[in-house]
Amino acid sequence: MKYVKTVVFGIIIAVLLLVFFPNIRSGKFSSLFHQESSVISYNQAVNKAAPAVVSIFSLQANNTRKSTLNNSSLGSGVIIQSTGYILTNEHVIQGSTAIRVMLSNGQLLPAKVIGKDTISDIAVLKIDASNLPIITVNYKYKPKVGDLVLAIGNPYGLGQSVSQGIISAIGKYNIQPNSRNQYIQTDAAINAGNSGGALINSRGEFVGLNSSVFQNNAKVTTEGISFVIPYSQAIKLTNEIIKNGKVIRGYVGITGDTIMPNLYQTKNKNYKIFGLLVRAVAKGSPAEKSGIKSGDIIIQINNEKPTSNKNISEAIAELKPDSTAIFKILRKNKIISVHVNVEELKN
Repeated sequence: MKYVKTVVFGIIIAVLLLVFFPNIRSGKFSSLFHQESSVISYNQAVNKAAPAVVSIFSLQANNTRKSTLNNSSLGSGVIIQSTGYILTNEHVIQGSTAIRVMLSNGQLLPAKVIGKDTISDIAVLKIDASNLPIITVNYKYKPKVGDLVLAIGNPYGLGQSVSQGIISAIGKYNIQPNSRNQYIQTDAAINAGNSGGALINSRGEFVGLNSSVFQNNAKVTTEGISFVIPYSQAIKLTNEIIKNGKVIRGYVGITGDTIMPNLYQTKNKNYKIFGLLVRAVAKGSPAEKSGIKSGDIIIQINNEKPTSNKNISEAIAELKPDSTAIFKILRKNKIISVHVNVEELKN
């Protein structure tokens, strides 16, 4: 009976193995314990986005022979409309006399400048072509710290290349002088020539426009700290340039510093606020004409209150020229309202 029980138990175990592990029947028992790992690849994402990334050759007139052109800089661009509109950085085409665009299939075409914006470092080009591949934009996608990203561009004129990294930070301000961009920070390599190329996510969707790398005060480039203009911001400015030939911004004529939350007491109420501490007011500016003074703290513009993640200068830039804006100001522990006649900021 002892041996019979052992045999029966063995048969039961064998049946259970056959039921739950069918690979045993096909002689693939070893694969249960030695499965080969599948290769992790972002080939599909790159194949989806890469055809929409172009190389840009910026040319300048030869100083000694005016009839000839010299290569002055290399860069990249992103096709955003199949009719030939290309997004790039303004610094890629800065000072150029002529521009050439090379498509991913090797075709070289002349390009004209539709418009550019120095403040945001955005430029829009147009080539005479149609049915072009365009970058995929998913407006539901919100970049997050830790997202895997891929930078596609033309570094050092070597042709299209891809580098990988993650999003290190979002909402970075004051990266470039006079810039109002909120940058995405990444550790994906962005070298000379990558500027104006595409940063994409693992689905091949547009994350942002490769823009610059970090440099400290000694002008030493630091590896692993690169900055990208978010797709939402880049597309918005691009559409405005296509429509108007430029970016139209409001101007009031103040400079200042964003202050962290502080508790301010007035006669009637305590205010815990974010705000812009006015450091200087331009002579003859709308701000000066309205009575805004150095030392004032701007705590609200129309219905827009500054917060920890939104620079108040953006609210000013979005004001429409020839409109009147109501600024709420904290001055000597009193909240006052000031009407400012907005002018257009000259680029």
